[in-house]
Amino acid sequence: MRNYRLTSLLFFVPFMAISGIDRVQEAGWARLWGAAEILLAVCILAGAAREIRTGLVRRKEERTTGPSD
Repeated sequence: MRNYRLTSLLFFVPFMAISGIDRVQEAGWARLWGAAEILLAVCILAGAAREIRTGLVRRKEERTTGPSD
């Protein structure tokens, strides 16, 4: 099993995005918090996609050359 750190957080991304969009429509500090929540959700998505892609590339390399450990 690969060591994925951000992939387990993907469950929370839809809830964070919906909550962030809802807060952006409000006024005051809630708008800033909503923008931060949306930004964090996007960062989690990007990091998880990178982890998954790196894992797939590593697995493909192991198939062709054998395990590197």
